[in-house]
Formats: sequence, C-alpha cells, structure tokens
Amino acid sequence: MGKCAARLILRSLDMGDDYVEVVSCPTCARTKIDLIPIANAVNDAVSGIGKRLKVAVMGCVVNGPGEAADADIGIAGGDGCAVLFKRGRIIKKISEDEIVPCLLEEIKNLTEQKEG
Repeated sequence: MGKCAARLILRSLDMGDDYVEVVSCPTCARTKIDLIPIANAVNDAVSGIGKRLKVAVMGCVVNGPGEAADADIGIAGGDGCAVLFKRGRIIKKISEDEIVPCLLEEIKNLTEQKEG
C-alpha cells in the first residue's frame, strides 16, 4: 500500500497526522459558480499544510451554508459570488474571482493562530 493511500485511510478514521480537510459538493443545477476549479485550487494550495482544519467549498445557497458554517472556514456559492463563513459565522460576501485568494488568506490566518 502506498504512503498516500495509508494516509487517506488514517484520515478517514480521524487518526494520524494533522491535515487540512477540504469538503466540497459534487455540483448540481443550483451551482452558480465555477466550483470545481475553485475546489481544486484550494485543495492543491492546502496539500502541504500540517494543521488540522476543515475547509468547505460549497456551490449553492441550499446546502452550502450549513456545511460552510460547520467548517473552520468555508464558502457557500451564490450567483457569481459566495458568502464566506468562519467558524459558523458569516464574515462577508465575496465575488467569484475573490473566492480562492480570500479562502487561502483566511486559511493562512487560521493555521498561524493554531501555531501560537
């Protein structure tokens, strides 16, 4: 079994190293943002962070707010925009082109807080 597969198994059992968990929806007709590239960009950017953190990248206003509010940081997509949640609270509304940089900045802030 490869190192990556073993790490995924440990993560699924909530064991092993600290890591950033990115949760995203599979998209549907309600999705009004280009969600898959956003989720991929966030997932790629956090792959080397060794801190336990849950990030939600959700595409709609139906299921997105609940999942995003349950995460440490997350977004719920709207029509060309998203609402940013941090630890259960709405922080601000952001345009679609601001989603990735805004999420990455908030993730950086959260991981630095966890170091202290």
